[in-house]
Amino acid sequence: MTARPTQAAYDQLRIDTDRTSSDPIWTAMYRYLVEDLGLAEAFASNRANKELTGDIPKGFCDGMERGGFSFRDKRVLDLGAGLGGLSAEIARREATVISIEPCSAWRTLAHRRLAVMPRASVLGAVGEFLPVASNSIDLIVSLQVLEHVADPERVIAEAFRVLKPGGVISLTYENYFSFWEPHYKVRWLPLLPKMIGAFYLKSLGRNPKFLNEAVTYTTFAGVRRSFFRAGFECMRLQSFRDSLHSPLRDGLKGKAVRVIADLSEPTALSMLAAVDYCRRVLRTGVHEVMRKPVNQK
Repeated sequence: MTARPTQAAYDQLRIDTDRTSSDPIWTAMYRYLVEDLGLAEAFASNRANKELTGDIPKGFCDGMERGGFSFRDKRVLDLGAGLGGLSAEIARREATVISIEPCSAWRTLAHRRLAVMPRASVLGAVGEFLPVASNSIDLIVSLQVLEHVADPERVIAEAFRVLKPGGVISLTYENYFSFWEPHYKVRWLPLLPKMIGAFYLKSLGRNPKFLNEAVTYTTFAGVRRSFFRAGFECMRLQSFRDSLHSPLRDGLKGKAVRVIADLSEPTALSMLAAVDYCRRVLRTGVHEVMRKPVNQK
């Protein structure tokens, strides 16, 4: 298995400082959005600003902590670290962070960003072959990366290998069974053949190079199957099980679920899982939290 060819967005020549900004991290994000994806300059500028302020990683980490996860003294793998923003935020929360980033130019910038953080390191590798010992990681985080790897199922299997029993993977990815292309931000048909998609993008005055070279069509159904094949258990389904008899389930729907659960807990759990599946199967962005079983070696 080999990594994808380096994209123009990650070319060292295109991240040097120029008139748009004195910060190469800002410039890298801005040029990627404007030159590769053809997005509006105002949108790109705003997103590049967020890259510097770390608003997105802060929100993600705050959400993890509200969900009961503490980063302190944990060993965390940032799978697809990009420009290093998420790794930096996690390191600030007193975790030891291993950042994986295959593209040399963005990895260089991430390394500079994390150089002042002694508990953070950056490695050049692909998700299909992680240079990390088995059963050694408490948490894997990955934001919008899975749709850019060559073999998502292999990446998920590697994640399972390196996690400790009871370890968690929290990741977001794009669902190409939806009616939206999230990178170019245009309407899209589910699993649109790339040859047709490239023609469509050209008709809009957009460059299809990124689609052809950097996108793998991931779907909610396919990724969910890969997780289960690897041996993961779904934390969302576990939360459904925990809440079946919860007094917090108010209203007609909640009372109906409790009645069914009293008669047959497996039936109620299956119903909740089916409703959740139907709600998410066409959603563009997906967030999954999976756990390696505690008794799994």
